[in-house]
Amino acid sequence: MEPTKQCKVCGGNLILSLFKPDRRSTDNHASICTSCLDDRERRIETPAVYEQMFIKQGQGCAICKRPVFISQILIDHDPQTDETRGLLCRNCNRLLRFAGRDVKVLTAAAEYLGPNPLVCHSTPKNGCSEIYARLESFRSTSPPAPITK
Repeated sequence: MEPTKQCKVCGGNLILSLFKPDRRSTDNHASICTSCLDDRERRIETPAVYEQMFIKQGQGCAICKRPVFISQILIDHDPQTDETRGLLCRNCNRLLRFAGRDVKVLTAAAEYLGPNPLVCHSTPKNGCSEIYARLESFRSTSPPAPITK
């Protein structure tokens, strides 16, 4: 019986031949199956579109605004509509993923950190005060999200 691996996208436990080779991986196979990779490639725009988006965003992350090389930027999309929302740095992409893309969780985290740069482990130079100011403006213009379970 051929060895199997779980796809990080679909969760399927599939035979290794359904994963592209990847020398960086411990088992020499990509973490995403070829079917999921094909789906991902179908929804991707042309590189020129992303380059325009990158320039429009100020050649940085759409959330933290830190400058990032275009080769290191990640494409954020809405899981429901599959529409591209913006280009993110790895840390901000992880932030959204770990928060489950839930505005309530992200708002609560920002409130927990507060405006104190020492608590935020950040300084105005690298974005903490700007993010907090954007959160305040978001709160003043958006109604509270309904609580759902």
